[in-house]
Amino acid sequence: VGGISHDGRLMVFDHKGTIPVSNPLFSSSGVFLFNTQTQALLGVGMGTSGQALPECWYGSLSSDGRWLAYSCESAGERQIFIRDIAAGSVELLGSGDQPRLCGRSGTINFVRTGANGFRQVYQARAPSFTTVLVSRGASGVLGNNHSQFPTSNFDCSVVGFQSSATNFNASPSPSRTSVYVSVRSGDGSFGSSVNVCKSSDGAFAATQDCSGIRLSPMADRYSFQTSDPRVFMQAPVSPPLVLEFRNELDTILMDGWQ
Repeated sequence: VGGISHDGRLMVFDHKGTIPVSNPLFSSSGVFLFNTQTQALLGVGMGTSGQALPECWYGSLSSDGRWLAYSCESAGERQIFIRDIAAGSVELLGSGDQPRLCGRSGTINFVRTGANGFRQVYQARAPSFTTVLVSRGASGVLGNNHSQFPTSNFDCSVVGFQSSATNFNASPSPSRTSVYVSVRSGDGSFGSSVNVCKSSDGAFAATQDCSGIRLSPMADRYSFQTSDPRVFMQAPVSPPLVLEFRNELDTILMDGWQ
């Protein structure tokens, strides 16, 4: 499930098979939108001209139910599309994958290959959808390895992601994947990404891979998983560790938890 509107009316989800929909040409579109009031199920993996596109996934819905985003194979690459559900229009954001919408502002986080050949995390905001770099080191340097799986708080002012880059603020050893948080400033740019994969004593978990970061709506809590496997819940204030779960979990979904 890629999102549910705050009123519970709309839900978007991915499905790689064929299912019965109200618009039969899109029965295998990969991304589907369900209206809980009318019970209408629509395939929504389409391009800017309304054409069905192949291999669409990562459907994401804004909390106000206005914006829908997804990625599809198009023009020989993964491309991201944003649909204004109320207006019925579809806009091409460009190359990229793993789109995640948030809040009511039409803000989207996504992954795109940077100029150095590694995947980077970016953010774009309606109506212009001007793109800014999220996964960055000092002076805006690109990550020197792949960054992906963005997540955020309600208004996308705080973005979390996982990365194998070693040139961010306080990075772990080169062989490890870690989780980072970037904070948006007043001018819309992001500061250096900060490593938040820490143990209960506040030390960086340099001997463990960290992944699956999730942020609460107010960004006062976040969770991640280490390769023990253990799942930690933390707050970005001292002391860092709030709870520790020793169950093996893929992640803790923190949407709606405050």
